[in-house]
Amino acid sequence: MSCGSQVDSRVGSQVGSHKTNILFKNGSTIVIYRNTEIVIFTDVSITLNNGGHLTKTTKTRMNQVSREFNLDYRVYQCQYRWYIKHKGENILFQGHSVTLKR
Repeated sequence: MSCGSQVDSRVGSQVGSHKTNILFKNGSTIVIYRNTEIVIFTDVSITLNNGGHLTKTTKTRMNQVSREFNLDYRVYQCQYRWYIKHKGENILFQGHSVTLKR
């Protein structure tokens, strides 16, 4: 089985509210989960930041943000590594953050 086939495609309609806040500042939307800005997006870019927390809940929140704001990415895990499916590509999530073009 390929890693790309493990992308979570469940339909969701809201970003989880537990320990999660959404701020709108200077043209950016910032989603904060447990004091970490996990998603920051503008009209031209999306930055995903796990803050060193490689947890199922962090991935879930990132994917909820993508669905809620139609950002067209999915974060998934395969063989202990995180990946992002974006615009038909599987991108390795290296380090704590990755920035994507919208």
